[in-house]
Amino acid sequence: MVAIPGELYTVTLSNVSSIYVEYIEGGWEAWRETQYPNQRKIINSKIIANSNTVDFVFRKVEQYLDYIIKKKGKT
Repeated sequence: MVAIPGELYTVTLSNVSSIYVEYIEGGWEAWRETQYPNQRKIINSKIIANSNTVDFVFRKVEQYLDYIIKKKGKT
C-alpha cells in the first residue's frame, strides 16, 4: 500500500506485523515491525534492506515476502 507516494510504502503481514519501505536521508530502507495486538509498543523489528535505489529495496522485500509465504506453508 502506498502511504505517501515516493516516500513511504507499507505491507501488512498479519494483525501484529507490517513491513515499511521509507525514503530516509537520501536512501531507501525496508524493515518489518511486530507489535502487541492493539498496542503501539514494538516487540520486534528486522531490517530487510538499505539502498540508494528503491528497486533494490523492493526486490529484497519481495524476496522476504516469498520466504514468509513459504515458511507459513510449512507449518
